[in-house]
Formats: sequence, C-alpha cells, structure tokens
Amino acid sequence: MTYFFDLVTYFLTHDLDFDPVSYFFDTVTYFFTQ
Repeated sequence: MTYFFDLVTYFLTHDLDFDPVSYFFDTVTYFFTQ
C-alpha cells in the first residue's frame, strides 16, 4: 500500500486539478490488470 499512498501524495502535491475519484478507479484498474 505504500506505493498507493506515494502516488496519492504525488498527485495531491503536483496536480491542482487532481480528481480523487477518477484516480481511485484508475488505481483499482491498474492493480487488477497487473
């Protein structure tokens, strides 16, 4: 889960238009396709 939180932190600090919901679904999709 560290990887997930690192990505969340990165997007929250680098993307002012960050969309948590879209990111969450993208992340879920990413993990299921690994």
